[in-house]
Amino acid sequence: MIASLKRFIPFRRRLYALRERARHYASKLEAARDARAAVREIRRFKAADPSRDVCGILLVEHLGDIIACEPVIRWVRAHYPASRVVWVVKPGYAPLLTAHPGVDAVITVRSLASVASIVRSGVLSMAIDLHVNNKPTGIPGVVHTKAWGNPQVDARSYLHEASLLGAFSKAAGIEELSGAAEMYLPAGTKTVVDRLDLPPRFVAVHTTSNDSARDWPISEWLELVTYVTSECGLAMVEVGLAATLPADQPSVISLCGKLSVVETAEVIRRAGFFIGVDSGPAHMANVWRRPSLILLSRFHGHDWRPYEGFFAEHSNERLLRHPERLSTLPAARVIERLRHDDQWTQFVNEGLSNSALE
Repeated sequence: MIASLKRFIPFRRRLYALRERARHYASKLEAARDARAAVREIRRFKAADPSRDVCGILLVEHLGDIIACEPVIRWVRAHYPASRVVWVVKPGYAPLLTAHPGVDAVITVRSLASVASIVRSGVLSMAIDLHVNNKPTGIPGVVHTKAWGNPQVDARSYLHEASLLGAFSKAAGIEELSGAAEMYLPAGTKTVVDRLDLPPRFVAVHTTSNDSARDWPISEWLELVTYVTSECGLAMVEVGLAATLPADQPSVISLCGKLSVVETAEVIRRAGFFIGVDSGPAHMANVWRRPSLILLSRFHGHDWRPYEGFFAEHSNERLLRHPERLSTLPAARVIERLRHDDQWTQFVNEGLSNSALE
């Protein structure tokens, strides 16, 4: 039996390797099909008005990156006013762009691996590829390799740049941009959020990012929940994909996994205060200029400064910089920072005054 088991283990390993190889090629084929479909769609778009150039902005992910790079649209409109603008993006992020008055069409692909083929096709009069060179595509062993834009801005060096917008515009080979981003929500978004019947005063919270190095431990979040709900008497509304905070407390409302990206943006716009890690919802709070506290640690060994606009203008008040991994930041320091934040104090005191009047 032991001999049979020894023969079976290598067989299982080979079978697993074959399955992974099959998934790898299937993903590459899917990306190639997506690229061809996108090129056809852009050609149809061009054919509707062949006298005008089509400028393509290519940035397929992530939430915060797309929000931060919105000023690129206005840059294109200012420098190429006669051109029409398309943005190539993953389907889940398309609603961030469909209502933007500066975008004429949104083209969707499911993988960054499709972008290089779209650029090389020449279908775009001008391709502004905002991805950094050698960025992983999500397909094992496949990175986004650029021979256009500025390939010197790569998946490592971009952390040395001034901000996400500055790094990505530089990677695209256009001038290094700066400035506050704007958001335009599709019609009906506010109506959907109205139906949620949120408290008139609440703190919006986002607890996790797409990189665990930027996350804060659940034990520290729980201590912060106690301070905000019990000591300050405020409701907390958690947004994001997966819930972290305990939903069994009456003052904690979880909307995790229940909202679209634009509905999440509208909830944050209505918040009296936002607390979160460096993530897409933090960029939403930045756009809306919401009073906020962003927990920001060193990112892959760098003092990363991702934000433009409101958070850059008020970085000392809105950003809590921690010199180590965020996992070593104690809740007591966050609470102490809030107690010395004038906007937080004003928000809490207004609620206490209203309670006394009632």
